[in-house]
Amino acid sequence: MTTRPSFGFPTTNLTEIAGFKTRLNPGLEDETALDRYADFFKETKDLLTPALQVARDEIKRRETAGEPLGKPGETKAQALAREIALGYSMAWTVGGAGVATAGGAVSSRGPAKLEKDAVKTAAAIAPPTGAAATVTPPEPNPAPAALVVANAQRANPYLWFRPNTAAGNNLQVSDQRPGSAWSYVEQFCAVLATHWLTHGHGSAGLSFKDLGASDRDTAVTTLVGWSASGGSAQQVEDARKAINGAVVATDVAGTAIKDGTYPRKTRIWFGNARHAEAAVRITDTKWRLYDPNAGTTSTLKAGEFAAYVKSRDAIVVGLPS
Repeated sequence: MTTRPSFGFPTTNLTEIAGFKTRLNPGLEDETALDRYADFFKETKDLLTPALQVARDEIKRRETAGEPLGKPGETKAQALAREIALGYSMAWTVGGAGVATAGGAVSSRGPAKLEKDAVKTAAAIAPPTGAAATVTPPEPNPAPAALVVANAQRANPYLWFRPNTAAGNNLQVSDQRPGSAWSYVEQFCAVLATHWLTHGHGSAGLSFKDLGASDRDTAVTTLVGWSASGGSAQQVEDARKAINGAVVATDVAGTAIKDGTYPRKTRIWFGNARHAEAAVRITDTKWRLYDPNAGTTSTLKAGEFAAYVKSRDAIVVGLPS
C-alpha cells in the first residue's frame, strides 16, 4: 500500500487516494496473473452488490419499526457496514467443511464458490523472481472442542464455525466474530420463533441466553443441520411440524388475520429473507408478536398485524386443537 502512483512495480499493488479511496495498480506479472486479480474483484462485486441492498433494506426496516439500528453506540453508517459484512460472509461456504450458510430465514444463495480459481489464488500469486515477498502462514486448525457460548448478550446472537484437526468443525455462539479464522453460519431467529411458539408464547418474550444448556445445544444442532441440508425450506417445514400447522400464502393469511377468521390461540410462524418471527392471537382483536432480534413481545391489532406480515415470504399457521 502506497500513497503515490505505483505503476510499473514488479507486483500488483494498491494506492491510497485522498485517505478514503483505494486504487489497484497492475504490476508486471503475466496476463494470466492479472486476469486472476480481475476475476477476484468481479466475484467480490457480485457478492457485495446484493449484500449492500439487503443491508440497506434491513436498516430501513429497523428505522421504520423504531428498532436499534445496530449495537449500542454504533452510528447508522457503522450499523450499515456491519450488515454488509454479515451479508457478504453469509454468501460463502467453506467447501467440504460440512457447514454452509442457510442464507437468512427463508432464502438461500446456494453453494458458495470457494473452489473458483480466482478466489483461491488471486491473493497468493507468486511474485516474479527476485521480488521481495512476505508470506503469513495460516493459523493452524485447532483440536476438536465442545460448543462455546461466549459474549452472547444479544437476544439473537450469531453462530460461527471453524474447521478443526479432526475434519469437523468447532462451533461458537457469540455477538461478534471470534477471530479471522471463524466463519458465519446463521442467527437463531427461526429456531427461537419456533421455540417461543411451542413453549407457552408468553409476553416476557425469549432470548437465546434464556435457553437451558440442552435447548442451546439443540438450537445449534438445528442451525448446522439446516445449513448442511435443507436450508430455508427445512426451516419452514420444521416450524410447520412443530406447531402442527400448514403453510399459507401471504395474501390468504393476511386476509384471514384482518377478518378475524383465525380463532384465539392460533399460532403463526413467519419470515422473509432476513428474519423470522412469531405471533399468537390473544383476544378477538389482538395478536402478540414476538421478535427474536429484540427478545421481546408487542401487541398489535388485527389490521396492524395483517399489514405487518404482507412483506413476508413464508407463513405457517397452526390452529388450536
